[in-house]
Amino acid sequence: MWDALRAQLPGDTGVFYSLRLRDGGSERGIDFVVAIPGCGLAVLEVKGGRVERDHDGRFWGILGTRRKALS
Repeated sequence: MWDALRAQLPGDTGVFYSLRLRDGGSERGIDFVVAIPGCGLAVLEVKGGRVERDHDGRFWGILGTRRKALS
């Protein structure tokens, strides 16, 4: 994912990975923060698996042999 982001974004874009933030007594994680000058920030959560669309137009999350309806 890191390589794909760096390859497709302008050279002055900042990409930050695996950030930890404290929320009161809890700690939370952010997979990626993308800082695009003149545009703003994008916060990305990356999950494993893949997404497929069936012939009826429904989306499915696939992880190994498990399928989960997404829509």
